[in-house]
Amino acid sequence: MMLESRVCSLRPVRPVITAVAALIGAVFALSTGCVSSGKYKSLEQERDALAGRNQALLDEVNAAKQKGQSLDQEKSALASEKAALEQRLAQLQEQEKALGSQLQQHEEEAKSLKSTYDGLLGSLKKELEAGQIQVQQLRDGLSVNVAQEILFASGSAALDKSGSEVLQRVAEQLKQTNYQVVVTGHTDNKPIGPGLVNRYPTNWELAGARAASVVRLFAESGLATTRLLAASLGETRPVAPNDTPEGRTKNRRIEIRLRPVVVEE
Repeated sequence: MMLESRVCSLRPVRPVITAVAALIGAVFALSTGCVSSGKYKSLEQERDALAGRNQALLDEVNAAKQKGQSLDQEKSALASEKAALEQRLAQLQEQEKALGSQLQQHEEEAKSLKSTYDGLLGSLKKELEAGQIQVQQLRDGLSVNVAQEILFASGSAALDKSGSEVLQRVAEQLKQTNYQVVVTGHTDNKPIGPGLVNRYPTNWELAGARAASVVRLFAESGLATTRLLAASLGETRPVAPNDTPEGRTKNRRIEIRLRPVVVEE
């Protein structure tokens, strides 16, 4: 009986020990849980920091991409501008080349006209000294004014012998170029006389007939007919007043213009 009583008294102790052990385990677990929570927070903070750095790097990458795209656009624009400048440079070089050719052509024309001018002065020296012929260098060619008196009889459109000889010398100089030759007839303002009015109703017809006679002589002298042009201005371009005999004499003339217009022969 006493033994049973002792055994019975020990039975409540085991649950207490178990509870204590459980409590100790709980305390240990609680203690362990507190350490894990702090470490977790630390890891969370590190993760957040890494995420922030990662985002910053992504932002830098995006900015670099945008900058790269901007640089690509700028590069493309510069390439287009370079191509346009190269094209403009090529155009300017072509223009320079064309201008150089034109300049060379003008220089050759000026040299040719100067040679013809000097040749006319030399071959017409006597008539120039007598005031029967005038030779002028113009901005667009040469002009030779020949008084009517050494070419035609009064009221006539037929060249006389001395006039033909003078024009032959002029023709020899005109052969040195292939420029256009314009022959223009001029008269004074006196009406056509009764004896000639049927043939030359006005000064226009008389001046035109005289210019045609000169052109025909030039053609017979070897000048290409494609270079020759006859015109009449009648009394409309006087170089002196028509109220004196001297003035009317100056107005009755043949003007021969050598124009630097190349005509294919």
